[in-house]
Amino acid sequence: MDVCLGVLPSSASEPIMHRPIGPVLWRCLVRPGHPVLLGGDWGLERWLEYPHVQVLTGSASTSVVGQALASKGAQRRVGVTVPGFMLGMHAAAASDNIFAVPHVLAHYAAEHLGLVALAPPIPIHTFTAAALWHERCQRDPAHRWFRAGVWQVVKAAWEKCHTGPAPSLHS
Repeated sequence: MDVCLGVLPSSASEPIMHRPIGPVLWRCLVRPGHPVLLGGDWGLERWLEYPHVQVLTGSASTSVVGQALASKGAQRRVGVTVPGFMLGMHAAAASDNIFAVPHVLAHYAAEHLGLVALAPPIPIHTFTAAALWHERCQRDPAHRWFRAGVWQVVKAAWEKCHTGPAPSLHS
């Protein structure tokens, strides 16, 4: 693998080089016409009234959404469990399930699936997305050229997703 796009690691067993892309923020996806869009306060209680889409990533740790809810003494009701984010977006589009996703996916879902992206009613831990590569490639001219091309595409896509704050129910 020449370049990996992922989460900035806190530690790695191999000498990994990285270039931070930016913070990953969270959004809640709902279908157009979802009851939360019809009025009322968008808060934790309202968020928990509806079932949620949950992605099983294979990690044994609690998801960042689960951690955020636990910090408020709350737990979501899972309506559907899916193996990946793309399937989760389709599940949200076809039901009253709410799906919390990284903002870059919310941007895609709004553009391609017509979903509405809302700011989550509670803070959800952000993390830093990064481009990662092995140290042995650091000085290779061809790899540097490749990384520069990847960087241009990634930054343009990232900036497109940051064209403004997530809409609230009242904007």
